[in-house]
Amino acid sequence: MRAITKMTTQRIGDIAYVIPGRHLLGENHNTEQRGVPYITGPSDFGVIQATPSRWTEKPDAMCVSGDILITVKGAGVGKLNFAPDVTTCIGRQIMGIRPHNNVVDSWYLYFAIKQQFKSISGAATGATIPGLSIDQIAGIQMKVPPIASQRRIASHLKGQMSAVEQARQRVLDQLRHTELLRLKYFLDAFDERELAGWTERSLLDLAHVVSGMTLGGPVAKEPTTKVPYLRVANVKDGWLMLDDVKEIDATARDIEQFQLRHGDVVLTEGGDPDKLGRGTVWRGEIGLCLHQNHIFRVRFDQAQVCPEFAAYQFASRHGKAYFLAHAKQTTGIASINKGVLSRFPFRLPPLATQRRIAARLRGQFEHLQQLKSALTDQLAALDKLPGAYLREAFGRLED
Repeated sequence: MRAITKMTTQRIGDIAYVIPGRHLLGENHNTEQRGVPYITGPSDFGVIQATPSRWTEKPDAMCVSGDILITVKGAGVGKLNFAPDVTTCIGRQIMGIRPHNNVVDSWYLYFAIKQQFKSISGAATGATIPGLSIDQIAGIQMKVPPIASQRRIASHLKGQMSAVEQARQRVLDQLRHTELLRLKYFLDAFDERELAGWTERSLLDLAHVVSGMTLGGPVAKEPTTKVPYLRVANVKDGWLMLDDVKEIDATARDIEQFQLRHGDVVLTEGGDPDKLGRGTVWRGEIGLCLHQNHIFRVRFDQAQVCPEFAAYQFASRHGKAYFLAHAKQTTGIASINKGVLSRFPFRLPPLATQRRIAARLRGQFEHLQQLKSALTDQLAALDKLPGAYLREAFGRLED
């Protein structure tokens, strides 16, 4: 194709080669870096450029440096990346787009396709696995100015996108720091000298400890009601993740036995080490709610114990050390049972002291949460910028 000398509307198939990926049998690819790199799908995509996780000695469809990769099957249809800097084999979830030399700039083409992401992904068909055909990819239309204008537009957009990504990384680093600081606050919640001076009592003397409702048990003969319940994924150290709460068929007896009440402390029995004795205070966030058997409910006499103070103590260095020392451990898994939790050496200062410490720690965590919310809002705003920059750049071509 001859060089473009004025603004025209072009199909991808007229300005680039479209290279469909090919499926390789599992026996024909490896993780030992034998052969050529093999990009299997969007799981290998990075921010801009794909990084192979597998290799093959029987390559089929190949892409080269400068090719644009687009996912054409599955939930990630329409995602874009550049091919690695070495000749690479591509799987059937991907197609390669190779611009014609001196006709279309690869970065311009990348941005032009990205600007149409919603319409491209929306065109995928297939009841089970949505997909795009080679004809659909080749038929995507776009405005194409002369090559010098393409490069100027692409260079400007690259600068904008780079600035956004750098800002995103700074915000993500700050979010990671807030999480590390949150964990540090928990571990350092109590001064060791303070702990040593407080009365030690077995948890069983201060609270009623209950294991939760077993899932998948015998079908109840009594009438049941669907009721929300907490599972391990919902319970974090110091907070509850309640955006995905499951329901269970429960009898009136189950509800009476396993219903959570305001002020209960909920703790996970284990799994991965970070889930060992992880917990927080239940404050009636969703009304009637039960807890499954991997979640302990600790119900205190609140005339003696401030539940919030107790939750902080379980999450402190003192609490974590006890749980780790008494957990049943297998490969990568650690868990505590009701007996271990009931024998927890609870340090009990006067109730006024408990409330004062809980208020101090609550203030620290509320400040962190405010910071996290502000950073999350910044991230959301930054995530909108690339689309806005693309609409602005390509909107000008319509004028």
